Amino acid sequence: MKGGDLARYNLEKFSALKEGLLDTAVSAIKALGFGSFLDITMYKLPDQQFSIWTTSNYKPVKLHNEDVLVLTLDPEHPRVLTRDALAITCGLPMGKQDVPQDLLECPDVAVKSALLAAHGKDQNLSMHAAVTASKVAAEKNDHMLQARIFIAAIFNFAMFTTSSNYFTPENMAAVSNIKKLVTTDWCRKLLNHMMNCLKTFHQSRRVHSAVSFVVSIFEIFSFLRTAMLYD
Repeated sequence: MKGGDLARYNLEKFSALKEGLLDTAVSAIKALGFGSFLDITMYKLPDQQFSIWTTSNYKPVKLHNEDVLVLTLDPEHPRVLTRDALAITCGLPMGKQDVPQDLLECPDVAVKSALLAAHGKDQNLSMHAAVTASKVAAEKNDHMLQARIFIAAIFNFAMFTTSSNYFTPENMAAVSNIKKLVTTDWCRKLLNHMMNCLKTFHQSRRVHSAVSFVVSIFEIFSFLRTAMLYD
C-alpha cells in the first residue's frame, strides 16, 4: 500500500526475502517453531480505516486471571482472543519447542552486524538491508543467519510493529540468542503488545501497530460467518 500512515512497512521486499531462503534455512525456521511464517503473504496492509474499525471493537479484560482481548461486535456473544488463540491463528510458538540440539548449539549471531554490512551505515536498517544480508548469507551457506534475519523481519514488520520503518534493536536481539528465542512465550508477548496498542488507540484514536491486529481479523470473519449462518 503506497502513501499514508501504512506506507512505512515496505512489504514488497518481503517476498524477495522469503524466496531467497536456502532449503536448510527453511528447515531451520520450521524446527525453531516459526514454520507458519513461511505461509505469510505480505503484499499490503489492511486499509487504515479497517484497522481502526477492528481496533475499536476490541477491549482488554481479565478472564480467569488472564489478560485477554474481547471482540465486542455483538455484546450478547463476545468472542475472546487469548494467547492460545494466537498460537492457532498466527502460529506463534509459546516457548515449548522441541528443537534439535545442533540448532540450540549454534553460536549467538549479531544480526545487526549482518544488516550493517549489507547496508553500509549504522542507521535506518530496513527490509532492503535484510534482503541483501540474506543473499550474502546464502552465498556463504549460512542458513542459520538467514533463518534469524527472516524471523527478525517478521517480528519487526508484522508482529511486534511500531511506527518505525526500520529494524529495532529489540527485534534484532530477540533472534540472536537461539535458546532465548525458543523458550520465549511469543503468544503472551504479542497479546501484551496488542494490549499496549489498544491503550494507545483509546488515548489518541490512532493505530500505531495496525498489522498486529490482522490476527484478530480471523475472529471477525469467523464471527460474521457464524452470524450469517444463524440469520
